[in-house]
Amino acid sequence: MELASEELIVPQLLGRLGSVSGDLPADVLSYLRETQRRSNLRNERLFATLSDALQALNAADIEPVLLKGAALWATVQGPGERLIRDLDILVRADEVERGLSALFAAGFDILKDERATSLHDVIVLGRPSDVGSIDLHQHAPGHLTESGGDLYSHARRARVAGGTAWTLSPEAQIYVLVMHDQIHDAQFWRGGYNLRHLLDIAALAQDGVDWDRVVTFCRNRTEIIALCAQLHAARALAGADVPERMRPLWPRLHFWRQLAQYEQPALTALVDAARTARAALASFTKQPIPNRTLRASADSV
Repeated sequence: MELASEELIVPQLLGRLGSVSGDLPADVLSYLRETQRRSNLRNERLFATLSDALQALNAADIEPVLLKGAALWATVQGPGERLIRDLDILVRADEVERGLSALFAAGFDILKDERATSLHDVIVLGRPSDVGSIDLHQHAPGHLTESGGDLYSHARRARVAGGTAWTLSPEAQIYVLVMHDQIHDAQFWRGGYNLRHLLDIAALAQDGVDWDRVVTFCRNRTEIIALCAQLHAARALAGADVPERMRPLWPRLHFWRQLAQYEQPALTALVDAARTARAALASFTKQPIPNRTLRASADSV
């Protein structure tokens, strides 16, 4: 219960318990049902926020890409009981200022501007009446919108919440989720997993995924191993239908290492110290320390 609360998956816990939920203590069952009810109400209000944002952007001739939790509203199954914390929306770099003007006209204000400090180039917007904010991105986690990459080529146009947006293919969604957790949030080095995103991968896998295509998005050995480690985590912890060939031995060892770091924070402190030293060395030599790049294939793991 404590872990589910920390990971924001309490609304999904009741459904995962299935037939054994009737054996729960009455107060626990009542808590789970009430949390699920309130989460659904919150998602309804956030869906209305998404509708307002999309209509404002569409009026400015902008059709954004929905990322992470927001993208689930464009899938057949929808978010279900999944708690949506905020709305991740991506626009092209040349659409940002026009998009901001459109959102300002719809009553949104900037809560935080991280364009100068964040790899995501994120602008956080919101309104006093909203239950969650909008994270306006120029780049998705990973490289699909970097170095000439075009995220729209891995997406399809969809009608969502009374507006028009683009939703990523299941393969691109999985890649973005993994890069967000493993690389951007540094869980590959610091340990632990985002259980909500593991459940998202399990849900996306139900519709069928070209796993080899997911691997081709990766640029180097580190990304491939991080991808396969998280896919193994999705299989082991969330029951995702991930084939054996996507979960070779070395990524499985990283999976167990990341779990050990989660359970022993002292290990993460050592990793943080090593990463800080590595960054200091790179700064001192004025030269980046490159990762070895390999052919993007599961065979290279």
